[in-house]
Amino acid sequence: MRVSPGTYVMLFPYATHRHSEFWSDPNRFDPDRFLPEAEEERHPFAYFPFGGGQRICLGNNFAMLEAHILTALLARRFEARLVAGHRPQIEMGGTLMVRNGMPMSIIRRR
Repeated sequence: MRVSPGTYVMLFPYATHRHSEFWSDPNRFDPDRFLPEAEEERHPFAYFPFGGGQRICLGNNFAMLEAHILTALLARRFEARLVAGHRPQIEMGGTLMVRNGMPMSIIRRR
């Protein structure tokens, strides 16, 4: 598909990150999709949480490092469980949101 010069284009990450052309079983949670060998086989813009190219987020590397460290520290000490019976209602705005919240119970690990 060709796009004429001067045309505004908006990417829709929610759809791209779940597109069957890039992902097998796209709605399934599968952290192994992000192993280095899996990423080598995929189009570089199949997943772009921080944008890409010249406009990539300046803080992307720090954000990923911070997320890894916090997840490791918190998951070692606590377990988070969705409150029984709650069904999150996903809403897409400029970013992916949960319309009715995500009430969680935090349980200390022993």
